[in-house]
Amino acid sequence: MRPGRAFPPTLWLLATAHFLVDLYAATINPLWPDLQRGLRLGDGAIQWAFLSWSLASSVSQLFFGYWGDRARGRWLLWLGPGAGVVALSSVGWATSFPALCVLLLVAGLGIAAFHPEAAAMAGASAPGRRSQAMSVFAVGGYLGQAIGPIYSGVITTHSHIRTLAWGMTWGLVALALLAWALRRRAGDFGAVPVTAPVSLTELLRGRGVATGLVLAIGVLRILPSLGVPLALAYLLKGRGASNETVGMLQAIFLGGVGAGSLGCALFVRPALERRVLWTLPLLVTPLLLAMPALPSGVLVLVVGVAGVLLGMTLPILVSYGQRLLPEGQRVASSITMGVTWGLGGAIVAATMAGCNHAQRPDLAFWVFAAGALLSGVLCAWLPEPESLARVRAAAEEVLV
Repeated sequence: MRPGRAFPPTLWLLATAHFLVDLYAATINPLWPDLQRGLRLGDGAIQWAFLSWSLASSVSQLFFGYWGDRARGRWLLWLGPGAGVVALSSVGWATSFPALCVLLLVAGLGIAAFHPEAAAMAGASAPGRRSQAMSVFAVGGYLGQAIGPIYSGVITTHSHIRTLAWGMTWGLVALALLAWALRRRAGDFGAVPVTAPVSLTELLRGRGVATGLVLAIGVLRILPSLGVPLALAYLLKGRGASNETVGMLQAIFLGGVGAGSLGCALFVRPALERRVLWTLPLLVTPLLLAMPALPSGVLVLVVGVAGVLLGMTLPILVSYGQRLLPEGQRVASSITMGVTWGLGGAIVAATMAGCNHAQRPDLAFWVFAAGALLSGVLCAWLPEPESLARVRAAAEEVLV
């Protein structure tokens, strides 16, 4: 069955919005070395800025998800990304380290506000094919992440970094059009329910170990997904590459992640999900180890293949979290799409600070390879969400 016939138009609108939001989020990727030089920052300072951005755009999703499961917050789908578009378009105008951090915090919180609500809506659009629906939603974001570095890389190579500010004009117009279109299609499927207040302790009862394992696997899997573009920026800039070249290679990796996510929607049947979840990270490991030593032509191919393999696993993990915590789908989405990225981002920041201080950005790829390998191994202990649900229901029946 073709995806266009299998899913409602609302899902495609959400995927398009995800594309736009993550496009702007990814414009920062080729710019870290330039921001470091322009503001005369040391390796530690610029990694603190990266960490501020990573935590704001990811871990804060847990707050937005927890709040969204209890209150109507659909307006955050547009107000948050609007703030992100304005702040990210303005980073070239930052004249100090505190000003840069404020812009990154505002942008990160705005981007974070979008994801839990949008992901829950995407999963609810096709509850019987949740992993495939999440793949369609995710591929919009990954394609945006692929175009973002090209967009900012080309502009900053041929013009000044401050020229990026013009991008807020078309970004805000596109957001307004998507908000209008989604409002018209809101009746395509039932809304994700807003639940009565339930504490995280109650939500995780009987599923705390499984949720912790999902979180650990997600963090380890995010290390290469988030770290490779940053490590490539420092590795290639150290070789004298331009922002345009760096952005293009980052785009190939992130485009591969998007293609892998789409491949998950098209080809991965539910019966194959667990096998895909643990085998593909093992295949990615040697590719990550080889990247620093490869010539440019081969590196393009290997980076793309690694992105595809990683991308096929990420929607399955998001879907697993939603099935594991059905009473808190926004919380589940914020854990697998937010908290994992924030914690992974902290590890990536520390890794890059140490490797750059040693003037060996190539060593970061060993850390990312170890993360991919361990994330695949840990999947052997991952239980089925449906079996946990039966155990929980039986325990509650005994208590009654």
